[in-house]
Amino acid sequence: MDTFMLTITGRIGCFLLILGSAGIAIFLASDLANSLSPEYLFWGAVLLLAGFTLWRRGRKPARPPGAPSGRFRLLRSLHRSEHTENDLTSH
Repeated sequence: MDTFMLTITGRIGCFLLILGSAGIAIFLASDLANSLSPEYLFWGAVLLLAGFTLWRRGRKPARPPGAPSGRFRLLRSLHRSEHTENDLTSH
């Protein structure tokens, strides 16, 4: 299973997908109410297309399992240097 993280571009794409879906839903509701508004269909389709494009471009693979995240690297390096100093002085 591929795991992906979203960049800011991908998040904007998701937002546009939601807006496009809402626009198409409003178009369908206007059709049921017998007051057809095709501009909602048009803008909904445009937002869906733009959102899908941005969403696809904005995905990046997550770091592989077991790879270090980089958090606390300063503390880890201090901890390692402390142990190497203790090992050298104890012998």
